[in-house]
Amino acid sequence: MCAPRLAQPAGYQPRRPGKTVLHKVVREHMETFFAGMDEAGITLPRTIRKEFEAFLACGDLSAGFLRGECRACRKALLIPFSCKRRTACPSCGAKRMAATAAHLVDRVLPEDVPVRHWVISLPFDIRYALIKDRSLLSAVLRIFIDVVFTRYRDRSRCGPDGQCGAVAAIHRSDSSLRVNPHFHLVVLDGAYQIGNEEDASPSFHGARHPTDEELRAIATKVAKRVRRLFLRRGLIDEDGMPIEEVEPTVTDGQVQFGWLTADGDAIIAEPDRTGGGTSCAEVAGFSVYAGQALQDRDRIEKLCRYVSRPPFAHEQLAETKDGRIAIKLKRPRRSGETHAFMKPVQLLRRLTSLIPPAGMNLTRFFGILAPAAKHRCNVVPVPDILLHISPNGTEPVLPPRRDGLDWASLLRRVYDIDVLDCPCGGRIRIIAAIESPAVIRRILKHFDLRADPPPIAPARGPPEGDGWFASL
Repeated sequence: MCAPRLAQPAGYQPRRPGKTVLHKVVREHMETFFAGMDEAGITLPRTIRKEFEAFLACGDLSAGFLRGECRACRKALLIPFSCKRRTACPSCGAKRMAATAAHLVDRVLPEDVPVRHWVISLPFDIRYALIKDRSLLSAVLRIFIDVVFTRYRDRSRCGPDGQCGAVAAIHRSDSSLRVNPHFHLVVLDGAYQIGNEEDASPSFHGARHPTDEELRAIATKVAKRVRRLFLRRGLIDEDGMPIEEVEPTVTDGQVQFGWLTADGDAIIAEPDRTGGGTSCAEVAGFSVYAGQALQDRDRIEKLCRYVSRPPFAHEQLAETKDGRIAIKLKRPRRSGETHAFMKPVQLLRRLTSLIPPAGMNLTRFFGILAPAAKHRCNVVPVPDILLHISPNGTEPVLPPRRDGLDWASLLRRVYDIDVLDCPCGGRIRIIAAIESPAVIRRILKHFDLRADPPPIAPARGPPEGDGWFASL
């Protein structure tokens, strides 16, 4: 009997994480980074090391895989396990982005109701305090939600009993991976009026596009309420000065900005302290932006992918000739720079600051879209459920519940690729999950594939005359 061969579904190219810049950085500098933390007396949560170690094993066949086989030609398809981490792995972040967007469109956001994209960014002075205190971050988000909901109740003329709804995504960095907590909201562009009768369906009343004056008023209200919040918690005095200076747990040194040439050379610009431009309204460092109302479901799904996106993508990273890492910015800075440059250990420091605490939800639901909202079931889309007849034929049986879309369904939805469609015309089915190291090694050697994980470089000391946390 002939040995099975590997299938190559049309349009599908398996990712090779070991070839990426980030994988090389983590593999070669992770132990050096943690040794520097220990020497500096900084204790990091165990989840930080687990995040990096899981990223190194993500997409690596030597760490385990699902084995599929075509029913017609008997060719095999090996699908490596993913790490499912939220920060260090851009690939799993992209998968989570697509899955979250599909869930919001299919199960959460009401049909035939427009939504609007809202963003608020926060002053530099309070960003580290918000990153270090998750309850404080949640309280600031709640303030922004309350102010926006009040505006919608007033403009839709539903009164104080009007029901608004929103999905919030918490982002912890900007495109240069600098600590920058800010919030992206997908808000129902109006409010629901709840009828007096028990069985009355909520009626939706839309609101017009917010003016710059309204955005400025929202930013002002948020700034005042956040100031009162900081006063109540004893974080600032009556003059607005911090009572205790909040410093980052892990400093990342000086990051330079400039341009990356096609040959891999870094052109460094002169320091520019002006920063980027402002949003539609800015008051005391609180910038508020409101996009256009959307009602087309495809455009809404693209918006949901945008607000759920991971901190960065593999394509943003490149290595310069002098060994530094270039991060392509989302948009050029005011003075034209397109890249941020940092040393490999600096990149790991920035990623460490962005990894959220274990159990912290980065996607949250508010108003009528909240999980326990009384009228939520009356407005969210109802999924189609196929009933199966029981063997005795007397009563229907509900299929087992599945949370989210599987890997193959996501690829088909996002890229229009059917990875289970074999080139021979048959269908590939998953036949086993391979987790035993001995079985993994035997199967990979059978297909002439690498059976050992890439080696991790040992810790190295800092260059002579340069400390672990010297200004770079």
